[in-house]
Amino acid sequence: MTETDRRLPIDRATAVPGTPKNGPSLVEGLPVKKIHGVGPATAEKMRRLGIESGADLRSKT
Repeated sequence: MTETDRRLPIDRATAVPGTPKNGPSLVEGLPVKKIHGVGPATAEKMRRLGIESGADLRSKT
């Protein structure tokens, strides 16, 4: 276990076989604050824009 692994929340999403195929549906169900790389400031900006889930984000692109 690396130092980074110890600091990650227990409820994090886990990569599973077939993720490239299943990835979009997995991300669509996540709140944006749980998407890797989205920090608190970005999550707040997205919330103000009406983007609260991966599905909301996808509909904007």
